[in-house]
Amino acid sequence: MNWYYVENGQQVGPMPEAQLDALAQNGTINEATLVWCDGMADWQPLSAVRPSAVSQLPPVLPPILSPLPVAPETVCVECGLVYAPGDLIKLNNCFVCATCKPKFIQRMAEGIANPSIAKQVWKSKKEVVLGDGTPLPDRCICCNEPANGYRLKRKLTYTPNPHMALLVGVLIYAIMTRNQRKQSTVLVGMCEKHRSARKRDIILGLSGFVLGIAGLCVGAAFDNGFFAVVGVLLMIGGIILAAVRAQVISVSKIENNIVRFKGAGKPFLASLPDWTGPK
Repeated sequence: MNWYYVENGQQVGPMPEAQLDALAQNGTINEATLVWCDGMADWQPLSAVRPSAVSQLPPVLPPILSPLPVAPETVCVECGLVYAPGDLIKLNNCFVCATCKPKFIQRMAEGIANPSIAKQVWKSKKEVVLGDGTPLPDRCICCNEPANGYRLKRKLTYTPNPHMALLVGVLIYAIMTRNQRKQSTVLVGMCEKHRSARKRDIILGLSGFVLGIAGLCVGAAFDNGFFAVVGVLLMIGGIILAAVRAQVISVSKIENNIVRFKGAGKPFLASLPDWTGPK
């Protein structure tokens, strides 16, 4: 089971339950930290959902018994756990623990100059840019209001040079690029208002499609061109509306473990830092 927690207003995760407990043990999170996992209706304090982890936390010492200062600690850029500096390896100006070292080196081999960018979310004009598997903030992708833990699962598929399909044909193009196709799953946050609007538009689109079929049948039965044309327009408009509203976001590019997609609202984009990596 994967867990997420909130730190400085940002969602962190996913991570296994054991890692969440380890963060509680080393003081990265505490009993009041908001956490969430699949199946939970909303974010809750750690003490409410993982009392066993909270019960193992060391007691807070009175000021007169505060421990002496200890050596500084450093965070691994991959797993987010805190280690003493001597327990980390410095690679490409980043500190990595021994467990995460193979994963970090693999990211570098796949072309990411600084694998730590895979833990962040950025904007590039009208696109959202993030590392593959990086969770989006717990905010609505449309208006940037709190999503309260709701996530819409979207599977993005990208094939390079899509315009070639017009030149060689869709079937031939699919065969040519079958080994170049890349996919990524993005969990999109949405507020209650935009979830309801999306559901309404999908229902309207499907209803328009059904009415279009009925209009086409009536036009054919009575040899009435007007009903037939209206039916075709309703079918096309309905299916486009339902498809667009169901997808929410659309892929722009997936390359070197970096995902770009369109469809985010201006308020959400405005809350993200500017992308400084390659175009």
